[in-house]
Amino acid sequence: SMNISSKAVISNDGNDIFYFAGKSVYKVSSAATSAPASPFITESNAVNFYGIGIDPKSGVLYMGDDKGFTGSGVVYRYNADGTAIDNFTAGIGPNGFAFYE
Repeated sequence: SMNISSKAVISNDGNDIFYFAGKSVYKVSSAATSAPASPFITESNAVNFYGIGIDPKSGVLYMGDDKGFTGSGVVYRYNADGTAIDNFTAGIGPNGFAFYE
């Protein structure tokens, strides 16, 4: 099956929702009644996140940075605990991720 999303994703256990604004990712409990006050992740090298994905097997977060649409975008990968893994160049405006199980 495929898991394609662009603005928000839910953790594999269903307990947390991850969404983005600017170059930050926010993490909120699915049971929360208010938005978090501070970001879960802020990527200082990013320009503007344009898409988010979560690997259904590993829980790794994928963040697509549009880099202002002036050229190739970049995808940043993070562990579920918010630690950075790596990044790689992608096409213009990366905003969707497909995971094949």
